[in-house]
Amino acid sequence: MQCAHYWQIVHLTGLRNYEKVKQAYAGVQIRHKVLGYYDDMPNLLAAADLVIGRSGAVSVAEYAAAAVPSICMPYPYHKDKHQHLNASKLVEAGAAIIVDDLPDAIDRAEWLWQELEELMKNEKQRQRMVKACKAIARLDASYKIADKLVKFAF
Repeated sequence: MQCAHYWQIVHLTGLRNYEKVKQAYAGVQIRHKVLGYYDDMPNLLAAADLVIGRSGAVSVAEYAAAAVPSICMPYPYHKDKHQHLNASKLVEAGAAIIVDDLPDAIDRAEWLWQELEELMKNEKQRQRMVKACKAIARLDASYKIADKLVKFAF
């Protein structure tokens, strides 16, 4: 994908920010869909070439399980920076990059755009990231947990 004109963005805002974000997209030339909520993340992630999102533990696991390259933007207000730690595991594996969300930085949108554009132009890099996701994803984790719980209970 060489040009943003060929992109399609699906922006999940959360219900509280829906109107504000939708208004921000007014006049944007890139095809886009702004949603306050979406309840079929596996299919949405499966259709994505790249995801930009926070890096809570479940989100990071979903990115890897869906084998979708990611730009992780750890939530900046946690004192312990645990989302940064979560994202770093994907980065170490080669499955993601981190763009810090520094609320006071005027040019943070430019940083994100640069990383987004670079990855969207580089199919080979995204394919390497897909392979890295597949290497670290633990698709059988829920079965292993259930098995341990059953063994513990009896």
